[in-house]
Amino acid sequence: MTHSNENGRPSVERPAAARAPVDSGGRRGLLLALALLTAVGPLAIDMYVPGLPAMSASLHAGGSGVQLTLTAFLAGVVVGQLVIGPLSDVVGRRLPLIADTGSDPSGKAVRSPWA
Repeated sequence: MTHSNENGRPSVERPAAARAPVDSGGRRGLLLALALLTAVGPLAIDMYVPGLPAMSASLHAGGSGVQLTLTAFLAGVVVGQLVIGPLSDVVGRRLPLIADTGSDPSGKAVRSPWA
């Protein structure tokens, strides 16, 4: 059966069996990946806070000085959201997500010789 589309050109409607099936496994994988990426921030804080007393003792720093590192972490998260949010509106969601996810392992690889 032929119909004309919005351009006035004839288009052929494919039967339902010829359409590509929805990949539910791919959607589940995407949902799992997005859920794990969303959980990174809260998990980082939950792992960081119990180590504050040990960090204070090993660095011979006061408690308030060590707590400022948590403040700096949260400020970094806020600045990251303020920068990445509008950027993702312009270029789409996928490119900033891939760049951000790939920057963490590459940053660790660069830092490792000096750690």
